[in-house]
Amino acid sequence: MTRLTFCFILFLSLAGIGSLYSQSIVSLQSGKNTSIRGLSVMDNSVAWISGSNGWTAFTVDGGKSWTWPLSNPFGYRSAIEYFSQKQILTTGTSGTDLSVNSDKTWINLSKDGYHTVRKAKSGF
Repeated sequence: MTRLTFCFILFLSLAGIGSLYSQSIVSLQSGKNTSIRGLSVMDNSVAWISGSNGWTAFTVDGGKSWTWPLSNPFGYRSAIEYFSQKQILTTGTSGTDLSVNSDKTWINLSKDGYHTVRKAKSGF
C-alpha cells in the first residue's frame, strides 16, 4: 500500500498538480542599483526588503508596488526585520540601523557588522 501511495504522489508531482498552490517570482524593476538580500514579511500585504548599496523598500499591497524611502540605511544591509509597522531594524556587514517611521528615515545604531536579525516571538 505504501508503494502505491508513493507512486501516486510521484505521479501528481510530475504531472504538475503540486504547482497549483506554488508561489510565483516576479522581477522587481526599480531603477535602483541594488540586489535584494533581506526580506521581512509582516502579513499578506506588508513586507520590507533590504539589499546592497544601502537600499530598502516596503510594500503594503502584497508586493504589487514598492515604496523606496527618502533616505537609506548607512551601507550594505543583508537582513531586515519588522517589530511593528513603524519600527524596522536592518543590519549587514557595515552596521545596524533602525527606522521608527515606516522606513522613511534611518538612525545608525552601530557600525558593528552582523549578518542576520530576528525578533523574539514576543517582539523586542
